[in-house]
Amino acid sequence: MPGALYDLTELLQPGLPFIETLLELYRGSLPQTGFVPQIVAIGSETEQFPVQALAPLRRPGSGPLLAIPLLFVGQASAIDKLQEQLESVLLEKGQAQLETENCLRQDWGLQPVNLSYVTVNDLCALLKIQLENAELGKLWQLLESALYRPNERTRVELDTGNIFFLEGNQAYSPYYTFDEWQALHPNLSDPTAGYSEWTKQQRTYFAGLGAHGIEVHPVAGTPSLAGLCENKGLDKAKRQALSNPGLLREPDHDPDNLEDASIILLTEHALNELGPVAYTALVQAADGTVLHLGNEYPLQPSGIAMIRDYWGAKRSA
Repeated sequence: MPGALYDLTELLQPGLPFIETLLELYRGSLPQTGFVPQIVAIGSETEQFPVQALAPLRRPGSGPLLAIPLLFVGQASAIDKLQEQLESVLLEKGQAQLETENCLRQDWGLQPVNLSYVTVNDLCALLKIQLENAELGKLWQLLESALYRPNERTRVELDTGNIFFLEGNQAYSPYYTFDEWQALHPNLSDPTAGYSEWTKQQRTYFAGLGAHGIEVHPVAGTPSLAGLCENKGLDKAKRQALSNPGLLREPDHDPDNLEDASIILLTEHALNELGPVAYTALVQAADGTVLHLGNEYPLQPSGIAMIRDYWGAKRSA
C-alpha cells in the first residue's frame, strides 16, 4: 500500500501498470524460499516519494474522488476466492470503520467526506457513471476497451463527427481544419458554431485519453477516413499521423522565401470556452506583395506557444 492519494486517471491506465509496479515491489521483498505473507507499505515524510514509478502526479484538475491503492497478494486459490467475495459485496458494504477514518484525519491530516473500500472494477464502474453523467459516455467506451480489451481495435464516432481509432494505449483521430470540416458539412446553417463544438469535443477527448496514459496521435483528416471500419481505418490513420502532433499548418509546410518580409501579422482566432482555436499568419513585402498567407491550428496546449514563438522569432529576425 503506497501512502499517498491518487486521482483515478493515475490508476486506471491500459495494462494497469500501477498494480504491476506494486506487485513487483512485493516480489522483491520476498525471501528466496518463496511466498511469505507480510504487509508492505511505501511512504515518505519528505516531498520526494521513495518510488518514482508510484509518485503521485498531483496534477491540477484532479477529480473529487481520490484513492489510496491497496493490493492483496497471496496464493492463487485464496485470491480467487477473495476476489469473488470482494466483487460481490465490497461496493455495498465496504464503508471504512471509524478507527480507519480517525487515522486518516489525525495522522494524515485528511478530511474525507466519504471513506469506502472498492475494487478496481468498482472504480471503473464509478468512472463510467461519472463520464456518462458528464455526457462523455463514448470516452468511457474507449477507456473500457483500453483497460479490458487492450488487444482489440476499437472505433468510436461522436454525434459531432469526431472519430477515434484505438489499439492498446495508442489512439488516432483525424483533425480537420475549418475549411476541411466545412466541406464535410456543406449544409450547416452555422458552420462556425458546428466547428467550435467539434473542436471542443476533440480537445476534451484528447485530454481525457491522455490523462489515462493513452497516447493520442492527430491524423491528417481526409473524407475517406469517416467511412472506414476499425481495422482499415486504424491502418490508414497510422499512415496519416501528423509528423508534428503539436500543430497543424495549412498549407502543410513551413513558409519559405521570407527574406524580404516587411510586415508579419499573426491573428488569433479564439473562443471563450476553448481559447485559441487557430491563427492566421500574413507576411507581406514592403511593396505589399503577399509572401505567405496560412492558417495554423494548435492541436495540443504546447502548440499555442510553438506558433507564437515561431512567428515571434520571424518578426525579430
